[in-house]
Amino acid sequence: MTPKFKAKLKAAINKMRRQWPAIVAVKKKARVGPELYKCSGCGMLVYSGKRSIESIRINHPSAVEGKIAADHIDPVVPVDGTELSWDEYIARVFCEESNLQAICTVCHVSKTSAEAGERADLRKKKK
Repeated sequence: MTPKFKAKLKAAINKMRRQWPAIVAVKKKARVGPELYKCSGCGMLVYSGKRSIESIRINHPSAVEGKIAADHIDPVVPVDGTELSWDEYIARVFCEESNLQAICTVCHVSKTSAEAGERADLRKKKK
């Protein structure tokens, strides 16, 4: 399988993932108001609607604009560099609700960057 085709498959899987019932449920549980979510990472209230954030801050002064993501607690791609078969990859992407958390973009980027750094460090040690 060519790398280009593999990337297209992963993109299609990620698009389908948004409709996975466990992901929908995690985001629904994080919802505290219309288009307002609580990040389980930092605890911030995140508004992802189209109205002005100022109208939301009337009732929720600490709310910030952003997006909420359903993040895998145990990463899809293992940090230890373990190679996954397609079956394992798909099973990890479409996991149970217990392995998911609703976090804001800032927390998600931070967590993902830390995991990528760990993977990079491991690759350097292997060389």
